[in-house]
Amino acid sequence: MKVLPIVFVVDDDPIIVDSLRAVLAAQGHVVRCFHSAEEFLAQLSSNAVGCVLIDLILPGINGNSLWRRLVATDSLLSVIILTGWIESLDLTWQKTPTGAVLEKPYDISVLTSLITDGIDQSLKKKSERDRGRMR
Repeated sequence: MKVLPIVFVVDDDPIIVDSLRAVLAAQGHVVRCFHSAEEFLAQLSSNAVGCVLIDLILPGINGNSLWRRLVATDSLLSVIILTGWIESLDLTWQKTPTGAVLEKPYDISVLTSLITDGIDQSLKKKSERDRGRMR
Protein backbone atom coordinates (compact mmCIF):
# COMPACT_ATOMS: atom_id res chain seq x y z
CA MET A 1 0.00 0.00 0.00
CA LYS A 2 1.45 3.34 -1.09
CA VAL A 3 1.77 5.94 1.65
CA LEU A 4 0.94 9.53 0.80
CA PRO A 5 3.43 12.00 2.31
CA ILE A 6 1.91 14.93 4.16
CA VAL A 7 3.38 18.33 4.95
CA PHE A 8 2.26 19.26 8.46
CA VAL A 9 2.41 22.91 9.51
CA VAL A 10 2.47 23.76 13.23
CA ASP A 11 2.33 27.53 13.72
CA ASP A 12 0.12 29.76 15.87
CA ASP A 13 0.08 32.62 13.34
CA PRO A 14 -3.00 32.21 11.09
CA ILE A 15 -1.46 34.34 8.33
CA ILE A 16 1.62 32.09 8.16
CA VAL A 17 -0.53 28.95 8.28
CA ASP A 18 -2.85 30.16 5.50
CA SER A 19 0.08 31.31 3.34
CA LEU A 20 1.99 28.05 3.70
CA ARG A 21 -1.14 25.99 3.06
CA ALA A 22 -1.88 27.89 -0.16
CA VAL A 23 1.68 27.82 -1.51
CA LEU A 24 2.36 24.18 -0.65
CA ALA A 25 -1.04 22.93 -1.87
CA ALA A 26 -0.46 24.79 -5.15
CA GLN A 27 2.78 22.82 -5.48
CA GLY A 28 0.83 19.57 -5.14
CA HIS A 29 1.53 18.77 -1.49
CA VAL A 30 -1.07 17.40 0.87
CA VAL A 31 -1.02 19.92 3.73
CA ARG A 32 -2.47 19.66 7.25
CA CYS A 33 -2.23 22.65 9.57
CA PHE A 34 -2.30 23.00 13.34
CA HIS A 35 -2.16 26.05 15.60
CA SER A 36 -0.44 24.28 18.50
CA ALA A 37 1.89 21.38 19.19
CA GLU A 38 -0.77 19.83 21.43
CA GLU A 39 -3.32 19.85 18.59
CA PHE A 40 -0.76 18.27 16.24
CA LEU A 41 0.32 15.58 18.71
CA ALA A 42 -3.30 14.66 19.48
CA GLN A 43 -3.88 13.52 15.89
CA LEU A 44 -0.39 12.32 14.94
CA SER A 45 -0.17 8.75 13.70
CA SER A 46 3.05 6.84 14.36
CA ASN A 47 2.98 5.83 10.68
CA ALA A 48 2.70 9.38 9.32
CA VAL A 49 5.19 10.03 6.52
CA GLY A 50 6.30 13.41 5.29
CA CYS A 51 7.59 16.58 6.80
CA VAL A 52 6.54 18.84 9.67
CA LEU A 53 7.18 22.58 9.64
CA ILE A 54 7.34 23.81 13.22
CA ASP A 55 7.39 27.39 14.44
CA LEU A 56 9.93 27.66 17.24
CA ILE A 57 7.85 29.97 19.43
CA LEU A 58 4.48 28.35 20.18
CA PRO A 59 2.12 28.65 23.14
CA GLY A 60 2.22 25.59 25.39
CA ILE A 61 4.65 23.04 23.99
CA ASN A 62 7.26 25.04 22.08
CA GLY A 63 9.00 24.06 18.85
CA ASN A 64 12.12 22.72 20.59
CA SER A 65 10.02 20.46 22.82
CA LEU A 66 7.94 19.22 19.91
CA TRP A 67 11.10 18.42 17.93
CA ARG A 68 12.47 16.49 20.93
CA ARG A 69 9.24 14.49 21.25
CA LEU A 70 9.30 13.53 17.58
CA VAL A 71 12.91 12.37 17.86
CA ALA A 72 12.22 10.50 21.12
CA THR A 73 9.31 8.59 19.57
CA ASP A 74 11.33 7.71 16.46
CA SER A 75 8.84 9.55 14.26
CA LEU A 76 9.12 8.99 10.53
CA LEU A 77 8.57 12.70 9.92
CA SER A 78 11.37 15.02 8.93
CA VAL A 79 11.41 18.30 10.84
CA ILE A 80 11.95 21.83 9.60
CA ILE A 81 12.04 24.51 12.28
CA LEU A 82 10.89 27.91 11.03
CA THR A 83 11.90 30.76 13.29
CA GLY A 84 12.48 34.45 13.56
CA TRP A 85 14.28 33.73 16.85
CA ILE A 86 17.15 31.50 15.78
CA GLU A 87 19.11 32.37 18.93
CA SER A 88 16.33 30.68 20.95
CA LEU A 89 16.87 27.34 19.25
CA ASP A 90 18.30 24.78 21.66
CA LEU A 91 20.16 22.00 19.88
CA THR A 92 22.15 20.99 22.94
CA TRP A 93 19.76 18.17 23.81
CA GLN A 94 20.76 16.02 20.88
CA LYS A 95 24.02 14.89 19.35
CA THR A 96 22.96 15.20 15.72
CA PRO A 97 20.18 17.34 14.29
CA THR A 98 17.37 15.42 12.63
CA GLY A 99 16.02 18.09 10.40
CA ALA A 100 16.63 21.62 9.24
CA VAL A 101 16.33 25.13 10.60
CA LEU A 102 15.19 28.01 8.42
CA GLU A 103 15.24 31.57 9.67
CA LYS A 104 12.30 33.86 8.91
CA PRO A 105 11.88 35.53 6.54
CA TYR A 106 12.84 32.68 4.26
CA ASP A 107 12.97 32.13 0.54
CA ILE A 108 10.07 29.88 -0.47
CA SER A 109 12.28 28.05 -2.99
CA VAL A 110 14.68 27.13 -0.18
CA LEU A 111 11.76 25.92 1.94
CA THR A 112 10.30 23.81 -0.85
CA SER A 113 13.71 22.26 -1.49
CA LEU A 114 14.01 21.38 2.21
CA ILE A 115 10.50 19.92 2.15
CA THR A 116 11.33 17.75 -0.87
CA ASP A 117 14.50 16.50 0.85
CA GLY A 118 12.58 15.95 4.10
CA ILE A 119 9.88 13.90 2.39
CA ASP A 120 12.54 11.80 0.66
CA GLN A 121 14.26 11.16 4.02
CA SER A 122 10.93 10.27 5.64
CA LEU A 123 10.05 7.77 2.89
CA LYS A 124 13.53 6.23 3.18
CA LYS A 125 13.13 5.90 6.96
CA LYS A 126 9.73 4.22 6.47
CA SER A 127 11.19 1.82 3.94
CA GLU A 128 14.01 0.92 6.33
CA ARG A 129 11.54 0.43 9.19
CA ASP A 130 9.33 -1.77 7.01
CA ARG A 131 12.31 -3.91 5.94
CA GLY A 132 13.26 -4.33 9.59
CA ARG A 133 9.78 -5.62 10.41
CA MET A 134 9.93 -8.17 7.60
CA ARG A 135 13.02 -9.87 9.08
